[in-house]
Amino acid sequence: MSRSVSYRISPAEMERRRKLYLARIKENTVGFINRFQKMYDKMLSEGLDRYAPNELNEIRILLLQTRNAMDKDVEKAQNISRNIGQKISQIRSLAVTVKKKIEFEEKEKRTKLLA
Repeated sequence: MSRSVSYRISPAEMERRRKLYLARIKENTVGFINRFQKMYDKMLSEGLDRYAPNELNEIRILLLQTRNAMDKDVEKAQNISRNIGQKISQIRSLAVTVKKKIEFEEKEKRTKLLA
C-alpha cells in the first residue's frame, strides 16, 4: 500500500509563489501591450482612424486602462489586454475594408465626372 504524503505549503511560500505568478503575468502583459501599441500607432499612421474613429478610440482607451491597471491589479490588466488582442485585428480589417470601399466609390465618381 502506498501512503499518500500530504505537504502543507506555508503562507510565506504561498505568497512567494503568488508574487512570481504576478510577475510573469506583468512581464507577458507588458509585451502584449507594447505590441498592441505599435499596431495601434501603425493604424493611425496609415490614416485608418478616418475610417473607424470610434473603434480606434476604444483601443486607445483600453490601452490606457491596461497601463493604469498594471501596477494596481496585474490580473485585471491581463484581462483588458486580452480584450484588446481580440479587437485590434478585427478593427484593422474593418477600417481597411471601409477605406477600400470609399476609395473605390470616389474613383467611380471621378470616372463618371470625366466621362
